[in-house]
Amino acid sequence: MNFGMNTFLKGWLFLLFLPFIAASQVDDRSTFDLSKLSIMPIPYLAKGETYQAVYAQEQKYRIALNQIGGSFAKAGFRVIDFGEKLKKIHKDSLFLLNPVDAVSDVKAQLIKNADCDIHIEVEVTYDQSALDGDKVQLRMKAYYTATSMIISDVFEQTNRFYQVDIASLVQRAMTDCLEGFVQDMQLGLEEMVLKGQPIQINLQVVPNEEISFQSMMMDNALFKDDLPLRNFILLWLERYSKYVHCQGETDYLMVFDEVRLPIFEDDSNLYFEPSMFQVQFEKYLRSLRRPGSTAKLKVAKHKMGNTFYYTIVP
Repeated sequence: MNFGMNTFLKGWLFLLFLPFIAASQVDDRSTFDLSKLSIMPIPYLAKGETYQAVYAQEQKYRIALNQIGGSFAKAGFRVIDFGEKLKKIHKDSLFLLNPVDAVSDVKAQLIKNADCDIHIEVEVTYDQSALDGDKVQLRMKAYYTATSMIISDVFEQTNRFYQVDIASLVQRAMTDCLEGFVQDMQLGLEEMVLKGQPIQINLQVVPNEEISFQSMMMDNALFKDDLPLRNFILLWLERYSKYVHCQGETDYLMVFDEVRLPIFEDDSNLYFEPSMFQVQFEKYLRSLRRPGSTAKLKVAKHKMGNTFYYTIVP
């Protein structure tokens, strides 16, 4: 890409993100800098494929990831190299008692270790024809890593050309769709600043005769009155989130299909990690006890995608 194109990309990316910067000012984050966001392009995997095989054998993905990463790097973003992170995952797995094998596990481990704010899944189809010429189809999906929420999704394909290499075709497709792709990213991020990042929470009590969500509990930290367990949960979630919606509940189950967490920590420009919310909520649940008892709740937790699961054991 020549100097003129580099200057052009920097210019329109800055203009595209001005509304997001303005939104952050409304949210009292006037010093928020989008260039602090880290991005990692990753290849799309069809059923039965692995990252190691695709990256090693498919030249089109190495080219596409390098060009997409290069465009964002030139625009000021911190780009994380997929190939290097993949090597690290492979080396680390050699020292594990239970090596990471499943595709979903590798992806989760890859993204976790990369510590990227946004990961972009890239699908490239290279259609070659000696009669009609060659073309490239490019699909990019940007995910906000913390919640796995899609913030941009674009599809582009080139015309057919003769004697044009795949690198040039990928560059053509990317140049044609990159502006709209980043615009959608900006809108998705802007919406999360205003509304919060979405998660889901599933709570259950192992059925028993002693404790249910209707059982009276004590909380000496935030709320002084004895209340049913469900009430303490609702009060805590409403206090530490931007929005809470309970889809349904029974004596032993509570399902929150939408909980919106703030993007930033209170009074700072630091990103608020949903994993910290998960830990703090577990800590709060463990602090509750029944009136007249010194025994506190026992809680097990795990996370799958953007859903947090909590199990209360009597």
